[in-house]
Amino acid sequence: MRTQAKSAQSRANYRYGIAAGSLAAALGLLGSVSLARADDGAAPSWFAAPVLNYKAPAGAAYVAPKPFWAEDPATRLRVEYLMLYRKGPGATALTVANGPSRYVPVFSSELDTKDRTAAGFRATIDAQLFDTPVEFSAFYSTPFQTERLLSGLSTGSGTGAIRTNTTYADPTLNPNCGCSPNGTPLNYTNSQTIDKLYLNHSSQLFGAEANAKSVFGIPGLMLGVRSFYFGEDLNSVTTKFNNANAIDAVSIQTRNYLLGPQIGFEGMFDIAPGIKIGGSAKAGLYANFIERERSYISRNQTQARALQNYTNGTGFAQAYELNPRIEVAVMPGVALTAGGTFLWLNNVSTVFPQYATVTDTGDRNMRAKDKVFYYGLQAGLKIDLDTLGKYSPPPMRKRYLEARILESQGATPLPFMVYGDINRMALSWNDGVQRDTRVVDNYSAPSIFGARGAIEIARGWTTGFHAEVGLLQARSIAVSQDLPGGEKDWALDLRYLDWFIRSNRYGKITVGHTSTATDGAVLNDFSGTNAAASANIAMIGGDLMLRSADALDTGSGSLITRTSIGDFVGGATIDTLRRNVVHYETPTYKGFDFGVAAREKFWDVALNYRANLANWRFRASVGYLRDTEGSREDLGFKKDRREWKGSASVIHDPTGLFVTTAFVNRQFRGFDSSNQATFGENMVDQLGNVIPGTHRPDLRFGYLKTGLRKQFTPLGDTKFYAETAIAKNGLTGLREGGPKVVTASTLNMIGAGVMQDIDAYNMQVYLGFRHYAFNIEGLRDSNSQPGGVIASPAPIKDINLVFSGVRFRF
Repeated sequence: MRTQAKSAQSRANYRYGIAAGSLAAALGLLGSVSLARADDGAAPSWFAAPVLNYKAPAGAAYVAPKPFWAEDPATRLRVEYLMLYRKGPGATALTVANGPSRYVPVFSSELDTKDRTAAGFRATIDAQLFDTPVEFSAFYSTPFQTERLLSGLSTGSGTGAIRTNTTYADPTLNPNCGCSPNGTPLNYTNSQTIDKLYLNHSSQLFGAEANAKSVFGIPGLMLGVRSFYFGEDLNSVTTKFNNANAIDAVSIQTRNYLLGPQIGFEGMFDIAPGIKIGGSAKAGLYANFIERERSYISRNQTQARALQNYTNGTGFAQAYELNPRIEVAVMPGVALTAGGTFLWLNNVSTVFPQYATVTDTGDRNMRAKDKVFYYGLQAGLKIDLDTLGKYSPPPMRKRYLEARILESQGATPLPFMVYGDINRMALSWNDGVQRDTRVVDNYSAPSIFGARGAIEIARGWTTGFHAEVGLLQARSIAVSQDLPGGEKDWALDLRYLDWFIRSNRYGKITVGHTSTATDGAVLNDFSGTNAAASANIAMIGGDLMLRSADALDTGSGSLITRTSIGDFVGGATIDTLRRNVVHYETPTYKGFDFGVAAREKFWDVALNYRANLANWRFRASVGYLRDTEGSREDLGFKKDRREWKGSASVIHDPTGLFVTTAFVNRQFRGFDSSNQATFGENMVDQLGNVIPGTHRPDLRFGYLKTGLRKQFTPLGDTKFYAETAIAKNGLTGLREGGPKVVTASTLNMIGAGVMQDIDAYNMQVYLGFRHYAFNIEGLRDSNSQPGGVIASPAPIKDINLVFSGVRFRF
């Protein structure tokens, strides 16, 4: 039987706290950022004539920028492509001899291949904090992944035969497990005298930092805070000699969350006009929040061989990084940059030292004493945002924008207007086996086309209409491993088709296909980044399916085709869907307004509040709904969903610091024979049948986003954000995620991103990243246990998303 070191709830809270702290801490050092524009200066004579002859916008004189290589407090952005190589995992023994016989030695170095490279990116911005230069930087690397299948590891049991065991099947290496040579109480005979051994190893690295530069008046000296995430997965599958059905699967996952202070030095030195050489060196001491999860399961003997142990703890780790680079100016404000990166992590927990004791139920040692070394190349652009901002054209006054401003102020909208959004992006994912990239429509703020009309019918009374459709083609929510391109055909999604009548004194009534009272209640967000990534997390990659980490069938067979990311939040959306309703909204009174919407088998209410103070803006919503639509009581099916939901957002205008949070609590009180996350209302048994008189546990969802929003240049606002989310019980009680019945389920997400507004063209350019980790526990088949099932783990591979796009509004 398995052992459980920590409850699912404690485990989720532990991960949630680390994720929020690690990402938010680096952003916190930026604080309130003030800008200092570069002084005037002359460009070198070899710059191209078309650049020097650029004419400034009408009414503004051309001001030559400060030479690129001059030291000044300008705001600069550096974006670089990374190509990293990780030094191999060493030579940990994975196999041993069965008694005195010969064996085939297998070491972890089998996975040390020449193609252990991974692409990534690094973004760095320099600004000013209370007249002190500060630097914020973040990097991400795609997972390193290698796999091997070794065959013919044993030839029989006779004299002189080759008899190969895995190291965890050698009881002499597991003194604490109580195992005897005949394999009891943990029967691992499938891993003795093996014919085949499949190995899959992956590792992930990303991080963020914030540094004050030239501290204590010492040029180049940096002090700051930094966070790293370093995680590894090791999966092995063994097949016994002459028995294709005797299979064992092992899954080991280690997670290191590093957070702490660092010190360093950075300097760039002129070697020729427009050419600088130098780099940075950094060292830090970090608290290392470690998680280790291991599982062991057999295809043909689950009753004797199914266990999981999870443990976590805190240690101390060190990191050392060296980044030499060269910069070559190509035009005022822009330079090419190229160099190298060398990174050492010390005292971290890795997977291979855990392999020999994976069947040791008493093993609590996370072995956080390993070293990891990365090195590689980086190249990109360094941009002086102040310099480019001088040449940006003035914002174009679009009627669309004017109308939205007027409406937000409660004024009468324009008599008629047509508007639209285009929001296309590249979405890349890695699920531990498959890597792919697709061009999709970002469904967090989808591409739309609409029209509004309004007319004043009496003093203080207005009537009008609203029509809007969305474009259903390659939606970011619909992309999956089985449907990597999303929808192929164009289609239209009706979003609004309504008419309204509004009184300045009595409020507004809307009739038709429109928003309900709680539509948008979870989307209050002053960060201005909802077009890239909102609290409705499943809108990006929500249909990507889970992949089993302890797959008995390797490769594509590990895909769990009935369970997706979106299932953890109850079927994609946590926001309330628009529908045909009658919707009433009160006028705003002292910042409060109230709404109610209803139709047959649906109603909801919401209370909203907003406050605009001298330095602060605050907005919050809370709502409740009951939805019984889709019920067929004549057939014995009744849907009954009840939800509390809401969100709040606050921003400090002088500094641009913001915090946004959202929550959902969904109750299931109906009856439905489905055992799937989207439709199920009840608990099910190991056969997938509804257990009468039961209800699924409440789905609980929480979201937090924090960061900085500030106009560094005339281009528009620049927004940096870090986000985290947790969803609990999305699969609990159902037949999802691999087991016959899920007994506990949790999704944890951490992410970060940057968005740049370009006001002149009503555009937003963004780049984002999300990392998903899953915990599923449940009941599997068993031939000997009462009821035919046994409690066992369902380890799931992490999923990473990277997305980048442009939103254009007209």
